[in-house]
Order: sequence, then structure tokens, then C-alpha cells
Amino acid sequence: MSIEELRLKNQGLVEAQQSSGVKPNNVSTEEADTSGYIIDGSSTSTASQTESTELVSEDDAVVGGELDINPFSMVDDSAIKAEYMSLDTDNDGVLTKEELLSWDGIIDGISGTLDNLKAVFTGLGLKVDDASGSTSAPSADGEGNVSTDVPVENTQPAESGEEIMPDAVKIDDLKDATKDEFKEVAKQSEELWKEIENIGMNDVFKLIDTDEDGKVSEEELQAIAELDSENNEDGKDSISIEDLKKAVENDKAAKAEEAKAEETAKAKEESNKSDTQVQKQNLRPSNGVSGGGGVGGSSGAGGGSYGGGTSGVSGASTSDLPKAETLEELQQQKTQLETEITDKQSEMSEISAGTSDKVSAEKQAMEDAKEDMEEAIKNDDKINKETKDEYLELTNNIEKNNQAISENESETMQTESSISQTESSISTLESSLNSLKLSGEEDDEQKAKIEARRSELESQIADKKTELGELQDKKEQLVADKSDLEKEKADLDKQKAELEKEVLKNASPETKTAIKTYNDKQEAFESKKTEALSTAKSELDTKVKELSEVEQKINEKQDQEAKGPTFDFEEGEYSEAEMAAFEANWAENKERYEAVAEKTGVPAELIAAIHWREGSGNFDTYLHNGDPLGSPTTHVPAGIYFDNWEEAAIDAISSHRGDSTLTADSTDLDAMADFAERYNGLGYRNRGVPSAYVWAGTDQYTSGKFVADGQYDPNAVDQQLGVMLMLKHIM
Repeated sequence: MSIEELRLKNQGLVEAQQSSGVKPNNVSTEEADTSGYIIDGSSTSTASQTESTELVSEDDAVVGGELDINPFSMVDDSAIKAEYMSLDTDNDGVLTKEELLSWDGIIDGISGTLDNLKAVFTGLGLKVDDASGSTSAPSADGEGNVSTDVPVENTQPAESGEEIMPDAVKIDDLKDATKDEFKEVAKQSEELWKEIENIGMNDVFKLIDTDEDGKVSEEELQAIAELDSENNEDGKDSISIEDLKKAVENDKAAKAEEAKAEETAKAKEESNKSDTQVQKQNLRPSNGVSGGGGVGGSSGAGGGSYGGGTSGVSGASTSDLPKAETLEELQQQKTQLETEITDKQSEMSEISAGTSDKVSAEKQAMEDAKEDMEEAIKNDDKINKETKDEYLELTNNIEKNNQAISENESETMQTESSISQTESSISTLESSLNSLKLSGEEDDEQKAKIEARRSELESQIADKKTELGELQDKKEQLVADKSDLEKEKADLDKQKAELEKEVLKNASPETKTAIKTYNDKQEAFESKKTEALSTAKSELDTKVKELSEVEQKINEKQDQEAKGPTFDFEEGEYSEAEMAAFEANWAENKERYEAVAEKTGVPAELIAAIHWREGSGNFDTYLHNGDPLGSPTTHVPAGIYFDNWEEAAIDAISSHRGDSTLTADSTDLDAMADFAERYNGLGYRNRGVPSAYVWAGTDQYTSGKFVADGQYDPNAVDQQLGVMLMLKHIM
């Protein structure tokens, strides 16, 4: 009798049995043909069938009911797998009790019990987990009611003498195991393997293999096994689910601490930068209040704390320039910002390439998941080779497309920032050019400086406009390229969706899980890259803005040098005769002041003004305080001895330079005002009033004077010329 004839006969007997309610006898499984039909006095059975003691002939054989012959043994494997997939609604590769009970009782037109269903599923290696993680099969009583109390034996028997635990593996079985060996041993414990799959095989192995030698030593395994020893003293010789959970928890905590430490270090670095910036406060706020200082003048009776102190305000202006910010310092800031911008652009390129520390963990997780997926697909006999090759090639093409899109987005962001920076530079340069116009009152030297500066600005503007055009063309091409890449992505995603349906239809549960894990990890990686690029772009934009501000200040400084210094205060009441005497002293002794300027890096005009305040231009007095040369000083600073004015002047100026960035040819008026105030002392500043030493004779000063060392009279009016007033007359 042929297989087809047996199938038809058995099907007819099943229908007759179901209509009559007759309970047939058990059928022997001895000499069973693997086809699942009765041939020559024998019957077939699945792996879940129990051995019968009574033989029946093929003419008496029936299928279903309480017979050991499974009615579904005559159903094609593909139909059984399709039924399994339809019941596996959460697509996790394991049927739960609820999923089993949703079955309608028929496969491919053939009826059977839940016992039959579970037996044929487990016979094909498909997982059934119907009650609290234990594999069991529901059975039918004589009334056809379903019971889930009958356990099904594990279809993977342990080797002789080996104990299989559902939620743990002995350390002795894992010693010196490679990742693949570890995987095979772990699979013997169903619940433990499920947890490993949930965590990720690669992640679990990395947690244990701390020395990264590709094997797990007994010491490494013991370290994991002891994690749950407080709750399970007997579990020190095995790796359990709780051990793995604690290992993951500890790993997350360690990474969180590491991230926190990095964040703290970064915050400290930013705080240090902020502190440095705070120290560079505006020198001339709009409220017109400067600091205070000691008394100056020809008598040399200094007041307040001589020298020392920190920088601060010294007049009335709305300038936003940081403290002592010379052209040289601004150029250094520009160079530093340009370096930081280049570094930030490189960081964005590394993020898009997946090599940055900010995304490396997600990339590694994706690559590990891809490795597991490729291995699962290659080893899955249920998927034909052509489909495997096509799916894996498609996966690689999608990764390449994603990478190209990410790199395009990164380069586009960088180009947009460069466009913004260039546009800002052009605007600043054009503003400078418009401000540099000849009034007709300039002397030949000043006129030549202005014309040279205008020519320089026009050249810079032309170069920047050429650069801007190239950047705009580059962005246009990048936008076009991205459009093509996104079209390619849409086509690839469509192909993958269609092919993945075919792959999942026949794939094993393990392969399904591996595919899902890879897809999730790939999505997480792309999402992390997008987030990191967005953050880096924001930081880049901030640096570009800072650079634009510094460039604007540089241009203002260069314009100022071309036009000459601008004194934005009004002159008040002062002695014109004294001013004439000061101007005559400057004209007669300019070379002596310039010699000291060359040695100290402080403008000669400022040295002359200080000399007039301290000693009325008398070269027989100390520049420090106006005391007579040739004898030790008696006023603050007391005890100094020089008998040469130049040497004494160099000592006096050098001892007060501090962190001043003045140069001999500097025209930075704010820096000069600050230097003069610190030179005299901070007594005025400490009282929150303008310094008479600096601002006497201008609209910035009304009254208040140190009449002796440490003695301040708020009603006294300084009659001497202030430093800034003198500078205005000789610069």
C-alpha cells in the first residue's frame, strides 16, 4: 500500500472515529516508517510519542484520539511551521499557553488534540513554553477537554551522568570555553539560554571574558557565579540567571559612574574656562564707575594699596572688550577658535563614520548582532542558499547606504556652518570698510594708514565672496546627492521588507530573534549617530559664533589703529597751563620714554602720563612714587634704591605689568586706563568711585581723593591732570 493510500485511509478512519466516538487501541511504534503512516504492520511516531506494547495491523490502524500515531505526522513540515508561526503572535520563537489555546484544532484540514500539536511542534525542534517557563503539552481527556498539567520531557537529553538545570550551567562545563562553545553549553539550559538571548550572546561573553582572550577562565566564571552568592550559597559552582542579571546591572552602574566622572571632568574644564573669562571683565561699563586708587601727584604721596589688586572698571563706555584684550591676544583667540572648529568638524566626521567614542558602543553592538544574525542565517537549513545570500548582500548594501547618508548629513552640517561663518565675516568686513572714510582732516601719515586699511578690507571681502560661492555650490551638490541616496534607501528598504517576509516565513526561532536583534541594534546606532551629530552641530555653531565675535573685535582694533585711538569721554575743567607744560615735556623727552617702553612693553605715552602724575616730569624722582632718586624711598613702596631714572622707571613699570597684555605700540585705551589704575592702587575701585588718578579733568570724575596714604576724602577734588586726559592730548 502506498503512502498516499495510507494517508487517505487514515484520514477516513479519523473521520469515522470522530463521528462514532470509538476509542481505538494503542498502536505500536516499533518498526515505524518515518513518513508517519502505517506500512506493513508498523506505525510511525514523533519524538513526543510514548512506546506502545500492542501491535495492530495496517487495516486496523487509525489516527488521532488516544492512539500514539500523531494525525499531523502526515502533514508537510512547511504547513506545521506555518501553523506555528501563525500561533506565535509575539514573534518571539516560543509558544505560550495563551498562544496554544488560541489554536482552532486543525492543520491542513486534519484535526488533532493539543497533545498532538505540541508533539509535532517539539518534534521539529520548535519551542513550546506553556506554563511559567517549563515546557509542557496540554492533553485531552475522554471528553475532549484540554488539560495543561501533563509535562513534556526535554527533547534534548543530557549526557550520561550530566545534570541539566533549567536556569543555570555548571562552571566545570564552561571552563576555558570559546564563545561558540559557551553558546552550545548554555543552550542546554532552556531558561538560562532565553535570558542570554535577551541580553545578547556577545554582551554576555564580554561581561565574563574580562581579559578579552576569547575564552572564559574558571576565575572569570567564578567572579560571575559569586555575584548572587548572598542569596544562593549553593550556586557558587554555576552561572545562573540571577548571576547574569547582576553582572549586567553592575556593568551598567560602572558605565554610569564612568560617564559621570567624564561629565564632572568636562564641567570642571568648562568652569575653569568660565573663571578665566570672568577675570576678563569689561573695563569701562556704562555706569561710569571706575575703581579707586592711591593719591598720585608730584609729591608722590600714594594712597590705597600700591599696585596689586585685580583688573576692573576704569571709566564710562559700553565696550564689550575683555580685560586687556590687545590685537595680539585677539589673534591668539582667533587661532584657538579656528583649531577648535576644525576639531569639532573632525569629531562630526568621526561620528558619521561610527569611529567616535560617542557612538562606538552602539556601533559595536550592531556589528556583534550582525555577526550573530549572519551565523544564524548561514546555519539555518530551513532557508535556501539563494535567499540567504540575497538577504545578507541586501543587509550590507543597506548599511553602506546608511553610512553614505550619515556622512552626507555631517558634511552638509559642516558646510552650512562654514557658510554662516563666511557670511558673518563678509558682513563684518563690509561694516569696517564703510566706517573707514576720509574726513579731510587727517594728516598724510593717517591718510595713508586709512587707505591701506581700506585696500586690505576690499581684498579680504573679494576672497570671502569667492569662498562663499564655492561653499554654496558644495552645499547644492550635497543636497542633490542626499536626494539620490534617500531614493536608493527607499528602494533598498522595500526590497528588504519583501525578502524578510520570505526569510522569516521559513526561519528558525533563533534566526528570527537574531534578525530582530540586529534590526533593533542598527536602528539604535543610526539614532545615536543622529543625536550625536545634532549635539556636535550645536557646539560647532557656538564656536563659529564666538569666532565671528572675535573677528569683529579684531577688525575694530585694526580700524582703530588705522584711524588712531578714539577717546569717548568729554574733557572737564583742568589747568591749561599744566597741560601745556606736560605736552612740552613729552615733546622734549619722548625718546627717553620710548627707551623705557621698549624695555617694558608699555606705551611711551602712558609712561609719560604716569611720570607726570608721580613726579611732574622730574627725572630726578622715582617713577614708583615721586621720592627723590639717590636715596631709598620712604613712601609706598618704601626701601627701594636707584640713582638712575631709566633703571628705576623700568623696575617700576615691570613690577606692575602683572597679566597685562599691553605692548609698546598698543593703542588700547581701556587697557591703558586699567594699567594706570592698578599702578596707582585700587582704593577708589574698592569704594566704587572713579579713580581721580585716571579720570581727573574729564566728565568721568567729579570729586573724591586720597589726600594721604590710606586717607580718602569724598569731598576733595583732584586738581592734577588725569592719565586719560593727558593721553588724549598726545596720542
